[in-house]
Amino acid sequence: MRNYGSVRYAGLQNVAPVASPHTGYRSRFYTQEEKDDFLQEVELGDLIEFERRQGLTGYSHWAVWIGSGDRMIRNNGGAVRAPDDLVCHRGAPNGYNPSNLSSRSDVFSKSERGVGNIYFTRLANVVDGSVFRINNIKDYESGILFDGEEILNRCLEAQSSPISGYHLFDNNCEHFVRWARNDKPDSWQSQECRNCLSLPLMILVVIVVVLLLGLIVFLHCMYIHNHPGSEFGKCK
Repeated sequence: MRNYGSVRYAGLQNVAPVASPHTGYRSRFYTQEEKDDFLQEVELGDLIEFERRQGLTGYSHWAVWIGSGDRMIRNNGGAVRAPDDLVCHRGAPNGYNPSNLSSRSDVFSKSERGVGNIYFTRLANVVDGSVFRINNIKDYESGILFDGEEILNRCLEAQSSPISGYHLFDNNCEHFVRWARNDKPDSWQSQECRNCLSLPLMILVVIVVVLLLGLIVFLHCMYIHNHPGSEFGKCK
């Protein structure tokens, strides 16, 4: 496991001195109109959380803050000069309509359509009406924190190298950014979603078991009723 350019932590009870003011930091939410204020605060390698809202439900999209495209030129000579508000994320190509994922053809051909690939994209193209914030709050749980330049290198490497396919629960945008910053690909919202699904499933299993037991008792009683002299005894 690579750990150069990183700060290691022994855990919440014995935390090493922070390497950056943004270690474990979470900012307030910003809007697109407050972009200039956001740019004054954000640092290379910060994780950016975009809060998506769909009626009463919602989810978070995640990206790594890169900033200036000049960094890509310095670290990867073949890169094309880009604006100063770049993020790296696991998402969809520019112009892709997320509603297409509801169609059967797109659901089963996401990789062919570029959905789930690693992209360097301007902030405005990812915001899409969302509020967004810096959210590095999981730094202290991971044990590893790469510095900004190493996080950028990992993003460039992920874009140029084959990576495992996108999966909503096991390999999504949050898994990617956690890997890039902390070398720990996890996703709290995937776990929350699993927890939300597990309770109804457990209730369904209990209902099915109760119904089966009731059916067994009913059939037993019917048998006893039709065979009063049976060795199974009487149904009271």
